[in-house]
Amino acid sequence: MALEGLALVDHNDTLTDSVDPSQIMEAVESGFRLRKFLRTSCVFLQNPEGKIWTPRQVASMPIAPGGFDFAMAKHGRVDETYLDTARRGLSEELNIEQLNGLRLIGLLGPMRSIQLPYFSAIYVLDSDGTEPDFSRAHFTGGEWMSRTALSAALEAGMPAKSLLQPALLLLSVVEGTLQ
Repeated sequence: MALEGLALVDHNDTLTDSVDPSQIMEAVESGFRLRKFLRTSCVFLQNPEGKIWTPRQVASMPIAPGGFDFAMAKHGRVDETYLDTARRGLSEELNIEQLNGLRLIGLLGPMRSIQLPYFSAIYVLDSDGTEPDFSRAHFTGGEWMSRTALSAALEAGMPAKSLLQPALLLLSVVEGTLQ
């Protein structure tokens, strides 16, 4: 039987199973115990000044409601590569079809210390600085923030997805110091 739904992978990021999207929270909670991890693709939207478009999630989101998020973050389906997931997410969440300037920054593995049972591909998409046509089902709005300001807000306790801080650090290491 062919796998359907969201991808579950082993510690080598090899597809082993799948989970129905309705069971995502159960998969997150049992990921380390069962050694089955999810795949995600996350995108920072960056303007010419190096500022990151930082949206706030709607209050009804199950993870970090009302908190900061990536411009786009999606769980990978069994039939998708990380890039396929990024393309789908940018289309669904930001209405972006043109991917010129999209580049992979790196892959972050599962992080037990912050309970993140994910393999996450972190991308940056260069933008002209225009606020994206974001999904009102996902976000209440967003602002362009320097990496330094975003990092300071996260360190001060601003609610956010747990992966945001490590991904921001990866971006800063790969592309240079905090701006």
